Amino acid sequence: MGPKFGYPSKDNGWMTLDNVRVPKNQMLSRFSGIDDEGNFELNGDPRILYSTMLKTRVLIFCASQFITGTMLLIAVRYSVCRRQFKNISGKKEETKLLDYQTQQMKLFPQLAMSFAHTISNSYVVEVYEKMTE
Repeated sequence: MGPKFGYPSKDNGWMTLDNVRVPKNQMLSRFSGIDDEGNFELNGDPRILYSTMLKTRVLIFCASQFITGTMLLIAVRYSVCRRQFKNISGKKEETKLLDYQTQQMKLFPQLAMSFAHTISNSYVVEVYEKMTE
């Protein structure tokens, strides 16, 4: 099926089998299996299985904060340095992009969200670490 959007290292796929018999010892079933009567059985603690999935999601959450924060940093720095359009007041120096209200309306809410994401990121990691203890 190809890589996931925003998570390119994960490549999911699926397969359909019809009239195929797979021997039990070749089923790649480290954490689950099927007994001789055909009943499903779970090997190991389900909390361990869940924690592996949860760790992946915590890492994605942390990475997304880093990536969006980096993009926002570039946008804000550019807006502070870039000057554009003549002033109405007659000054020769052009106005910084960040001085325009429309630019502020685009960047400042994202900046606030980035701070909130950073704070919640720390909290999520702390809760996950307590859970894994």
